[in-house]
Amino acid sequence: MSESDHSFHLFRPLIIFLAIIWIAQIANFVTGYNLNSWFGLMPRESKGLPGIFLHSFLHADFQHAALNSAPLALMGGVILAIDRRKFIPATLMIILIAGCLIWIFAKSRTIHVGASGVVFGYLSYLVVYGIRTRSWAAIFGAIAAVIFYGYLIRGAMPSDTPGISWEGHLFGLFGGAIAAYFLSGKKQKSPA
Repeated sequence: MSESDHSFHLFRPLIIFLAIIWIAQIANFVTGYNLNSWFGLMPRESKGLPGIFLHSFLHADFQHAALNSAPLALMGGVILAIDRRKFIPATLMIILIAGCLIWIFAKSRTIHVGASGVVFGYLSYLVVYGIRTRSWAAIFGAIAAVIFYGYLIRGAMPSDTPGISWEGHLFGLFGGAIAAYFLSGKKQKSPA
């Protein structure tokens, strides 16, 4: 297997995830962004239940999709490099935990779309996973994530900024931390 074949194999789940986001974005654009109102996450509305899973694949516009794609690619790549087997379960746990919490607690009469909850989830996943496993790769990934994307944390603070789902960001952080806790498989040792 050539090095490029190996790289593609390693990063295939992330490439597929990003491809789905961009295919959904193009379909959303073609339909006049009706996919957001059909499949976006609407808190406490039965119509919004499919959005618990689907909201992370839909975006408000091309810029929104692009702004989420870069950190998804970088942090998702680090997660894959640390332990490829954890990427899909971690991503699904982040999407579902954040989606359920948004559906239960977010402001009503809103539609939540975008993968920024997964971005925040990857950030907290790397930090918690690095702390719990004490692996150098995970710790380096956590430090890099905090250096490059730590500023995002303020986006998880309550805000009235239109078009920003601070709840999605906050619950994505929770989802990532919970996923790392369960997927790390190790309990933190107390310091000597």
